[in-house]
Amino acid sequence: MENTLFEGQQLIVNKLSYTFDEPKRGDIIIFLENEEKGNIIDNFIRSVKNRFSSSDEIAAEQERLVKRVIGVAGDEIDIQNGYVYINGERLEESYVNGITLPGNVKLPITVGEGELFVIGDNREVSRDSRDFGPIDVKQVEGKAVFRVYPFNQIGKVE
Repeated sequence: MENTLFEGQQLIVNKLSYTFDEPKRGDIIIFLENEEKGNIIDNFIRSVKNRFSSSDEIAAEQERLVKRVIGVAGDEIDIQNGYVYINGERLEESYVNGITLPGNVKLPITVGEGELFVIGDNREVSRDSRDFGPIDVKQVEGKAVFRVYPFNQIGKVE
């Protein structure tokens, strides 16, 4: 997600934001790559387990990714000449680092109901929906809202 976020930064994640509302285009989300987040009890158990497990054990069990929502249900996503197009209109992306290449997913693609198309801001090295396709909304753990570390970069995540 460079230049927006960098490895080692600590974030406050709003895990309730999508309980009553769907992610929106432009949101920076945290999601589980290979599983659904589950219900409140599942989340509580995962949280307790993570507190008492080593970081290697947690990483082996599940992989969390941080990406920006580019497309929501019904959007047609295409990538041409290094730019993302949503429903035929070029997306203005001042946060992008690098060139946006198409990836392995056949484009254009229409995002299905209950799905999101996500891309990292550091486009040339990001593993995202261009590689594995749209994600299920049920994989989303929350929305990144605030950076708390490093202290000289405290502030709202945009």
